[in-house]
Amino acid sequence: MKCFRVLPLVLLLLALTIRTARVSGAMTARPKGRIFILMVWDGLRPDFVTKADTPNLFALEHDGVDFAHHHAIFPSVTMVNAAALATGYPPGRTGIFADLIYLPPALAALGVAPPPGSMAKPVTLESTMGLVALNRPNYFNGSLIGAVPIGQRVQQAHGYLAVADKSGPTFLFDSKQFTYSLAAEPGAGGPVLMADDVPMAAAVVQRIGPLPAKFAGGIPFTARDAWYTDAVIAQSLPAAIAASNSGRPAMIVLWQRNPDITQHWAGLGTEASLEALTRDDQNLGRLRAAIAAHRVANRTDLMVVSDHGFVTLGTAIRFPSLLVGAGLKHSQNSDDVIAIGDQGNDLIYLPPQAFPSLAARKAELQKIVDLAEAQPWCGPIFSRAPKSALKRISARGGDGWIEGTFDERALGLDDPGRSPDLIISMRENSDESNRTLTGPDNPAFFLGADGRPQRVKNRSQALVRPVLGTLDGDMSDKFTTGMGGHGAAGRRELHNFCAAVGPDFRRHFVDRLPTGNTDVAPTIADVLGLRPEHPAPTAVGGGRVMTEVLTHRSYRHATPTAAIMTARLDLAGSAVETKLFLTRLGGYTYLDDASVARTPLRGSKPIK
Repeated sequence: MKCFRVLPLVLLLLALTIRTARVSGAMTARPKGRIFILMVWDGLRPDFVTKADTPNLFALEHDGVDFAHHHAIFPSVTMVNAAALATGYPPGRTGIFADLIYLPPALAALGVAPPPGSMAKPVTLESTMGLVALNRPNYFNGSLIGAVPIGQRVQQAHGYLAVADKSGPTFLFDSKQFTYSLAAEPGAGGPVLMADDVPMAAAVVQRIGPLPAKFAGGIPFTARDAWYTDAVIAQSLPAAIAASNSGRPAMIVLWQRNPDITQHWAGLGTEASLEALTRDDQNLGRLRAAIAAHRVANRTDLMVVSDHGFVTLGTAIRFPSLLVGAGLKHSQNSDDVIAIGDQGNDLIYLPPQAFPSLAARKAELQKIVDLAEAQPWCGPIFSRAPKSALKRISARGGDGWIEGTFDERALGLDDPGRSPDLIISMRENSDESNRTLTGPDNPAFFLGADGRPQRVKNRSQALVRPVLGTLDGDMSDKFTTGMGGHGAAGRRELHNFCAAVGPDFRRHFVDRLPTGNTDVAPTIADVLGLRPEHPAPTAVGGGRVMTEVLTHRSYRHATPTAAIMTARLDLAGSAVETKLFLTRLGGYTYLDDASVARTPLRGSKPIK
């Protein structure tokens, strides 16, 4: 009889044990020596992955996990999302807000004098050696990235790290180590970085051959993407396996420049852009074949992700010229108002010396917002509030310091030392076809200083497959109507591709929960068994471990909820209402899309 009295207690303890395991998320002991390969296809849209065009990636997506609701972060450009992939944080924590950096405010926050002549000229971040120079003691002293990258954490765990291909974003995965190891003999130890502007190890060149020219094969960088893939297969994968054999974690990052560079240059839906997809897919096929040949598929996880989506450029905008034409900036290159065009967005900085008082700053920013929101191409605008106004502004509600804007804190865009005063996103036309835009025979335009379109030669290639999604963007003079771009807050640019396969990922599983680029690094860290970050991060907007897709983790069910944030501006006879469409999962927020609507209004203020 006693055994029956004990049984309920045993069952209760068993239930408590199971419940505790579910809460902690741990179901099985983590094996040591995992290999994680992160392959980035720059600029890949999810709808471009098909059985016909990308059979290898299509198969991977269906063999493992298809992240069906994946998100890039805004601004949807390469370096911003590279920093997010590398660290798990948005710009407010990483300090990277664009593919360029405006140095004076960032260096002033560190008490460092900016270099001469830097007041009106942003510095490109898509250069490995440029990043190395910025990260040295006379400038950022190792703090260019404001969070610890996943590659550095692998190094701290005495693991193996190799990062290859595109110069710029690859550096961010272990920026501190790479800053000081590049001066050493290439391949002499430590993390391995292979990029266009980094001296290549002689052993790699001897085994793979010299790095091909940028346009070898007729399509930009496809031959180089293949070369770096071969280098990873021949050099990095065996080294990762050796580390795995000794029980150490190993991580390889292979960042393909395509299809991004070809979509920029030729346009979406062109023969060249489709061929670029095929070439990347062939690289993926060889990589998976090498994993199988080495018989390490049972300890190797492979994730393919893109940094952002893509759309077609309509009319090219020169926002600094519009500011000059409206009398809000002295000249195109003056340093009273800094306007940095980054494709689908513009970053606005007001130097303190030009606007010393808070009232003067706010008045100038409001005039800039009024000018932008009066344009049909304008999307959501984000503003940075001074400390004195933060208590009066609810970041969750979205009301910005400047009327008609959202608070930068709402999307983790707030960094006291580096945030722009305004981030002006362009309006994406998500369902507009590029049929009348892409192709050398279609008309092409840019907006002059007077706001009127001026005709130029269309430099895009012939369209073979129409693609939805357009925007009028602030691009360099190299770009025209019909070419590709990104950077705005629309769904074609914010919804990027992600899929994963391997022993730690569920098979034949479609993840319909919201996920994002900020979730990639925390998930990799969990798979590799790395220690949690210490001290615990406090920045709003950090990513989560995607426990719902992992075989070694249990998942506590949570239901995502939709949310809308609204900003309103009464202007020039109409009310401009801008909305942000969000998905929230627990404490995590993902930006899905944005819209702008104008309705007639009596008694509104005119544009000044």
